[in-house]
Amino acid sequence: MISQLESKSSTKKRYQRFRVRGSSMLFTLSAGDRVAIEKVLPEDLRWGDLIVYVRWNSNRMEPNYILHRLVLKLRVRGQYYLWTKAENRILWDAKITPKELIGRVVAVRRQRARLRTDGLTTPLHAIILSAYSVIAFKGTRKIGKALL
Repeated sequence: MISQLESKSSTKKRYQRFRVRGSSMLFTLSAGDRVAIEKVLPEDLRWGDLIVYVRWNSNRMEPNYILHRLVLKLRVRGQYYLWTKAENRILWDAKITPKELIGRVVAVRRQRARLRTDGLTTPLHAIILSAYSVIAFKGTRKIGKALL
């Protein structure tokens, strides 16, 4: 999860800044990192991009901003659907619609250092993590069946 810091506008791009909370992206991002998000259309996203989307808390109607890696993008009857995955979780997240999409990570700051974002969005990284998820999930199901 992430928390919104502020919106900031520049003459070239509009972006929002968020602070990373939690450990779901531990292999790439750490709690306390700050990220800059640019608005983007679903068709412009690439497999492996780090994206931010919003899920609404049904009880309090408060937004939960989530930053995870894009692992699948499908276009069905002109509508895009996105699936993401946390880096240290086994399963993919639920389907994301374009209305829930906030944007793509374009910059990361850790303490005083600025981290490169081009290495964070490689398709190879996404393939490896996706393969790990499938293997780990199958292993988890086998262990679960053995315990029953």
